[in-house]
Amino acid sequence: MEHFPSKQRAVGGTPDGRREPFTTDASRFFADVKDPLVGALTIRTGSRPLAEDLAQEAIARALANWPVVSTMTNPRGWVFKVAFNLSTSHWRRLRARRRAEARDTTGEHPHPGPELLTVDQLVLRDAIATLSPRQQEVVILRHFVRMSVAETAETLGVTPGTVKTLNHRAFAQLRTSLASVMGDADGD
Repeated sequence: MEHFPSKQRAVGGTPDGRREPFTTDASRFFADVKDPLVGALTIRTGSRPLAEDLAQEAIARALANWPVVSTMTNPRGWVFKVAFNLSTSHWRRLRARRRAEARDTTGEHPHPGPELLTVDQLVLRDAIATLSPRQQEVVILRHFVRMSVAETAETLGVTPGTVKTLNHRAFAQLRTSLASVMGDADGD
């Protein structure tokens, strides 16, 4: 006769009813951070598939170091910082590869197909791309991920005043960039 655990067994618990905090806490953390992280990285990179890969890697690193990460004041911020660092590393490697391909005389250069984005998404992505990397991080964390000024500051390792200044300057630049695009569209 098979033994079935009682219905009162806790999710992530052991057969004798004890809880396994790693499984429960880690699962909850993953569920809470995954979608906002992929969204933020999609804005940052302009590519949903790349964003999903980078998010997966950042979350995997968090889970691999879960005993340490789970005790941090802001584990969510840590994962976003790791993900942004992975994004930066990705673009550095891509630029290096493109420089190497430019020196390649075979003439064979594989290029990925275009992403299908709406006009508004393309305009916004291009406008955000004109910002400095640090301004991009602040805008994405504050306005797309909806982190507070304090959470953003902690994630990026800067003061709240720096976050406010970067945000202010970024929005001034975005207004200028978007106004020029909108002005061009009106003149057509």
